Amino acid sequence: MKKTLILIVCLCLALTLFTACSGSGTDTPEAAAPQNPLVGNWDGEKLISEVWTFNADGSGHNENTFLSYDFDYTYSEEDSLLSIYTYLGSLKSDTASEYTVTFNSEKEIVLKNDNFEYVLTKK
Repeated sequence: MKKTLILIVCLCLALTLFTACSGSGTDTPEAAAPQNPLVGNWDGEKLISEVWTFNADGSGHNENTFLSYDFDYTYSEEDSLLSIYTYLGSLKSDTASEYTVTFNSEKEIVLKNDNFEYVLTKK
């Protein structure tokens, strides 16, 4: 009887140990995908006051408060080249406006092409 009891206790202990150590992979936090530093609202105030919004899904919005116009766009950024396709209503432009992107800091970027240079500050 004593041997049977010891055997049952050892069996239960072994089962508990194997179950506790099996791990389902949910205990360890998964590495979060790095967030695009461009995502967020950026204020530009060179000659005109405007806000650029870059969403994580590649969409965006530009609002110019000085000239009272705004537009939606899609964007992609690769190797410091930002390509923006603007929308006029539901019509998407065929060609992208392209800018080189320079991150001066977490809170300041410069968008530059042959015609313009925008210094944007993160809100």
